[in-house]
Amino acid sequence: MKINRLLLQLNKPETFVEDVDFSSYKGDPYHIRKINKCHVEVVATQYENLLTLKFDIKGEVTSSCAYTLEDILYPIDIHETINITGEEDDEFTFDSDILDLNEIIITLIVYSVPMKLVKKGASLPKDGEGYRFIDKEEKKSSPFDVLDDLDIE
Repeated sequence: MKINRLLLQLNKPETFVEDVDFSSYKGDPYHIRKINKCHVEVVATQYENLLTLKFDIKGEVTSSCAYTLEDILYPIDIHETINITGEEDDEFTFDSDILDLNEIIITLIVYSVPMKLVKKGASLPKDGEGYRFIDKEEKKSSPFDVLDDLDIE
């Protein structure tokens, strides 16, 4: 999604609506595998030294279950406002008057999806080949309690 800042009038909000295609997005296999659909509405207001972007993003991503690694379809509904002053300490900067908002949109989507999603009905396995799960009750109360089990001659 691109916006030309030169077409924005001062102090007058301008609305942009687009279905953004992120089919080429290379996601993280353990977080967001792909962005299935993304509908974006942006209200851009140019002030003298400030650009305000109000995002309304609706869509769906494919993520993975933290327990089973199976695909999970996760709906997104984001409402966020970003202010850009053009200074170096801004989170997002732009080098030209044509603003490509895809980087901001992807960032907002990634921040809104939890890192640990669990598929309904999924549970952790009890143990498996080459690993085991340790319960909290198995922990020693002190790191020095291990010395009690040593056979020192």
